[in-house]
Amino acid sequence: MNTSTPTPNPEPRPPKGRDRTDISRFDAVAVAIALVWLLPEIIALATDGTISSRLSPAIEGGLHFADLSSGPQTMFAVALGVKFSSLLCAVFLMTNTFTDMVKEQVFTEKNARRLNAAGISIGVFFIARMGLEGLANNWAAAELGIDWWGDAGTTTPLSELAPALLLLCVLGALATILRRGAKLEEDVDGLV
Repeated sequence: MNTSTPTPNPEPRPPKGRDRTDISRFDAVAVAIALVWLLPEIIALATDGTISSRLSPAIEGGLHFADLSSGPQTMFAVALGVKFSSLLCAVFLMTNTFTDMVKEQVFTEKNARRLNAAGISIGVFFIARMGLEGLANNWAAAELGIDWWGDAGTTTPLSELAPALLLLCVLGALATILRRGAKLEEDVDGLV
């Protein structure tokens, strides 16, 4: 004889709503402005093969894509592609977050995630700029027989990247603040 009681069916959970990202005109304009800012370098590379890097001032007439073998060419192409796409991604994520904040959706987990992702994008930019592009510069310099090279003395690599590092820190702090604010908002809603 079976005396076990049937297990009650668990309460159905409401379907998890997608955290949709709405793209506003402001987001599109900000990305377009960033793209316009990057276009001169992209156009120079596409039209006459000129690469804009820290090695360029050391070469009379500039650094040209056609003067390099496929190794440095590939390294420059990857570095520039990663660098530009990470900047565009960071701009989109930040403007999308700020658009939500204007709509009074400040302390949300979605905004914190976006700012973390924007910070990661800035970190990827840093790696592409210092790592990949730096390696491509060294490879090209060795291939072209340039023993010593550097920018014309106007900046150092770290002063050039200080704004990116500062932005990375600010985005991380802001994401933490938003995440904490969202948690506090949930706690307060439970009390009222």
